[in-house]
Amino acid sequence: MMVSTMRELADKLTDYIEGRDHVEGVHDGQVKRNKEALSVFARDEELQEAIVKWIQRKKYNKLASLWVKGLNVEWSLLYGDTRPHRISLPVYPFAQDRYWYPQANMDSSGSSSVTKHAVTPARLEGNVERKMCLLNKTWIPALIEVSIDMNRFKNRTIAVLATQETMELAVQVSGHFTNSRIIDIQNMAQEFHQTEQDWKQYGGCIDVVGCGRQAAGLTGWIPWLQKVIEHADEAGLILLGVTQGLESFLNDEVNLSGADRAGLYRMLQSEYSRLKSRHMDVDTASDVLITAEQIVSEFAAECQDTEIAYRSGKRYRAALQEVQDLSTGKSPFTFPKGHVLWITGGTRGIGYASAVHFVRKYGVKKLVLTGREALPPREEWGFYKGQHTATARKIEAIQALEAQHIEVRVLAVSLTDERAMRESKELVKKSMGPIGGVIHCAGLIDTYNPAFIRKPVEGINQVFDPKVAGLQVLYDCFRQESLSLFVLFSSVSSTIPVLGSGQSDYVMANAYMDYFAEKEQYVNPVVSIQWPSWKEIGMGEVRSRAYEQTGLLSVTNEEGLQLLDRILASRTRSVVLPAVVNPELWNPGKLMHIAVQESSEGGRGQKRGRQKPMPTSSKTAESLLNITQEWLTELLAEELKIPLSRLELDTAFQDYGVDSIMIAQLLRRMNQLAELDLEPTLLFEYPTIESLASWLVSTHPGAVSQVLEPANIEETDIEMKDSSSRVPVATIERGPSNHRIRGAVSSDIAVVGLSCRFPGAESLEEYWRVLSEGRSAIRQVPHERWGESSQFYAGLLNDITSFDPSFFLIPEADARAMDPQALLVLEESLKLLCHAGYTQHEMKGKPTGVYLGARTQHQPEESSLYQARNPIVAVGQNYLAANISQFLDLRGPSVVMDTACSSALVAMNMAIQALHAGDIDSAIVGGASLLTTNSAHRIFEQRGILSPVQDFHMFDKRANGVVLGEGAGMVLLKTVEQALADGDRIYAVIKALAVNNDGRTAGPSTPNIQAQREVLQSALRKSGRTPEEISYIETNGSGTTVTDLLELKAIHSVYRESSMVPLGLGSMKPNIGHPLCAEGIASFIKVVLMMQHGRFVPFLSGGEAMTHYDIETSPFYFSRENTEWTHTSRTAAINCFADGGTNAHVILEEGTDLALQRNTRQPIPIPALNKQRLWQRHSMTVPSSTIAANVPEDIFWDKFD
Repeated sequence: MMVSTMRELADKLTDYIEGRDHVEGVHDGQVKRNKEALSVFARDEELQEAIVKWIQRKKYNKLASLWVKGLNVEWSLLYGDTRPHRISLPVYPFAQDRYWYPQANMDSSGSSSVTKHAVTPARLEGNVERKMCLLNKTWIPALIEVSIDMNRFKNRTIAVLATQETMELAVQVSGHFTNSRIIDIQNMAQEFHQTEQDWKQYGGCIDVVGCGRQAAGLTGWIPWLQKVIEHADEAGLILLGVTQGLESFLNDEVNLSGADRAGLYRMLQSEYSRLKSRHMDVDTASDVLITAEQIVSEFAAECQDTEIAYRSGKRYRAALQEVQDLSTGKSPFTFPKGHVLWITGGTRGIGYASAVHFVRKYGVKKLVLTGREALPPREEWGFYKGQHTATARKIEAIQALEAQHIEVRVLAVSLTDERAMRESKELVKKSMGPIGGVIHCAGLIDTYNPAFIRKPVEGINQVFDPKVAGLQVLYDCFRQESLSLFVLFSSVSSTIPVLGSGQSDYVMANAYMDYFAEKEQYVNPVVSIQWPSWKEIGMGEVRSRAYEQTGLLSVTNEEGLQLLDRILASRTRSVVLPAVVNPELWNPGKLMHIAVQESSEGGRGQKRGRQKPMPTSSKTAESLLNITQEWLTELLAEELKIPLSRLELDTAFQDYGVDSIMIAQLLRRMNQLAELDLEPTLLFEYPTIESLASWLVSTHPGAVSQVLEPANIEETDIEMKDSSSRVPVATIERGPSNHRIRGAVSSDIAVVGLSCRFPGAESLEEYWRVLSEGRSAIRQVPHERWGESSQFYAGLLNDITSFDPSFFLIPEADARAMDPQALLVLEESLKLLCHAGYTQHEMKGKPTGVYLGARTQHQPEESSLYQARNPIVAVGQNYLAANISQFLDLRGPSVVMDTACSSALVAMNMAIQALHAGDIDSAIVGGASLLTTNSAHRIFEQRGILSPVQDFHMFDKRANGVVLGEGAGMVLLKTVEQALADGDRIYAVIKALAVNNDGRTAGPSTPNIQAQREVLQSALRKSGRTPEEISYIETNGSGTTVTDLLELKAIHSVYRESSMVPLGLGSMKPNIGHPLCAEGIASFIKVVLMMQHGRFVPFLSGGEAMTHYDIETSPFYFSRENTEWTHTSRTAAINCFADGGTNAHVILEEGTDLALQRNTRQPIPIPALNKQRLWQRHSMTVPSSTIAANVPEDIFWDKFD
């Protein structure tokens, strides 16, 4: 809003509030809808210069009109050295808070200075007062007043979860029920072989695992509980989590065995309306029979309590109470001089704010700040100056501390790696001095899977790592130090159940941390602080209705640090909840009850009363659209089982984890409720609540108004004005630069990114070292690869059993059933984008094709298929490519090509054709092959072409067959014009690619020299290059006398028939073996690396002259050393001839001489993956005779439809 006077400001605000359109100087917009279109400004230097000139010329309205749509404007350029101060404004529009501008004082020089005041709004009539307080948990005697009729469970199964340690108690509990089932959580595999009716039969679950002394972990019981909840019917489900001696109330020793599950049972009923869940802690001194009776009584209790404790036969309920300020009369807290303050998660957010506060308030001079991501070396920090990236902001923040003469050490050390933690601690003590205190701020939230029943175990474990295993490591490392504080940053969601909805794993992890503090409070100065929402930093401000109804207000930085000071000054130990509250809504005694007000959950169950935002006249299309959007939001929340507050109108369904099954279920519900027959493709065409609601209102206004508001909205009164033209449908956004290159273009294709994993090489850099150093990664196949001793040789990857399912949004059960090749190429696709300089977000929704050369013969075990949520991904070859498109949300074709050894280059040819046709803007092209069994070796041996020795020889008298290899490689391709427009770094240019087939020959693998000549000639002709311009050819090299001889003759006849200009030959196969379907891409990447480095690499064969071909008298030569590629123009060719006769030939040249190349993109760091071992190496597959035995014929289609 552009104004000159206060009066003008008031007038324009009034106009805006009253809905007047086109008010001069008033601009509004939505960033989400325009961010892609405006990103071109961020990349174009001339446009950035134009923005600076607009600021200088005071064209503020033009800037504002773009800023509200998402353009990043550096407003600080408006001001000189004196910057204006920001005022925090109310987030909730009806709170009527008043925020005063900081009062300006004039110093002696006449310049103004700002006096900072606490952000505490004035208490006026109707305004909200902000009150600070501290709370902790107390216990109040509470009798069971009402119990449900146990006959209700006569025909339902009550599950009792136990371990061998708690089996006696489980037996006693189960004896109280007519139909019960004891489940040992350490042996649950058979529990997943149940029909849907079996799952629906459960009426409740009593978990007594926490009554033992041993921690049980998450695997097994979490997926089982998720399935039980998912299948809960209208009768509902009762869940009771029981621990023994976990609560410190009237208890000498805290037993942590159930600490990681108590929080879950407290909050689940807040997320799912058909559940009643509760945590119960029993007395350690109770007899087993008495304890069993108490458990059964509690299971049947009808009450609003979420946490109960039994002590000496008496029942208590948990409640929150305010505590008096205990700091009065105590000496101020001081931090030991010269000691180090260690802060986990200290490089940003609350952790960094705490670091700054301790420097200013307590005089801390030495800081260790740890984080998950490593910062670049200090000598590179200057490159980040002025950048608006997370790394640049961290560096700037650290430098700000160091400017105050603070010694700062930044560490990227895993909290779960005890050895690394101890080593880091000792190094810090030696170089910086003793450790005086620890603040544990590290934490992680899973935003991809808010619904508990959709959370994969591996994702839950990632959330647990910093707060459970990481906390234990941290404490063990520092417990012997002389600490003045050991502060744990927990969350209010761990104790107030309604605030845990949608983040069950985070609740569980923080609850564990709270109980840990309870246990250790008498040994060390440990306090766990259950922080509410921080307004300005942290995990993000919570603005939900559920949060507002608790009476809690979001904490400002100043308030939060004041509360921290009060906690430190009071010497509080154990657990404390600091809060800023609205006294009018504040009732702490009720916060641990099951919420009785309008629920925000999206669980299955009865309809909640909707408070529909009815306008003054409901007979408008706008009112019907609003109500339709609300209706669809509720349906989606119910299907996903997540809170309404987490759903946005313009977010695609698939971004919430909606799969085809859920879409079908959602459509079925819509058809039933609205009595329509909607097409099954509807939700794919209109993939957001906003677009779907618009389509429904425009196409079926009568049916929609009848089901939603039959009494208020009449179809005949709804005026639809050409609504079909206004319906927002799924749009296709083109290219990272958001525009396509039109007009006359060349046929050249740019290589803008590469990635690979090959034997002896986990990365591009390592692959180059293997090649340039002339090393061979071929070894005898080890016993652990196939589970048996073998005399075969191969080039093998180090580890093909580890993967991070959570990062790639794949359920762990699916990942265990999938082809390891599919997991390998997913990882490589991520590395590829990072090498090209693109984030996942930048590629999201783009018309990028995925073209893979691969073959799968994967045959998962029957048990893996049964447990997989989506078994089709384990058996469908197309999913090798489709998984990549799914994960990255790419909208181009996903193709898996199998032409044996030439698969990757044939796939590349398809990609190039699509790029030339304009069907796609970019293409991910690659090849992959893994030797998960010895079947390939046995077939090659049977054919008589498998080498019996380790060395792979070709064009050599010693050639005696093939040595197999494995691996994966990928490249990102664009037209040269598109790459230049996008500011990509161009590593090489594909001048031409040709493909043909041998046709009929003497046998399926017999080569046709004429066909080989023709494919070479075709590519050379397309490239526009002369034969002599080609200075290197990466050969096919089959390792047999006849095929090698034919290839040499084909090359000679096309490239050097009438010339003796030297032509270098080579092959990567002696280095890594023959990687089958990945052969073409391995050769391709090798040649690109040679061009990039400007070097020829040693060829490891051809040392003994062939009998029928004299290399010495030919124009051909083999490089024996790592030598410079001295040719003026580095141009090379690649041969790839396959079993089955499909031949490919590529001509490449370096891309460094492109005159227009801006080269603005550089590789970015690869995200950290939390890999876990999915299988033993020899158990990835099973013998074919046992595959899929007794698997129902329709198992795949049941899941896929």
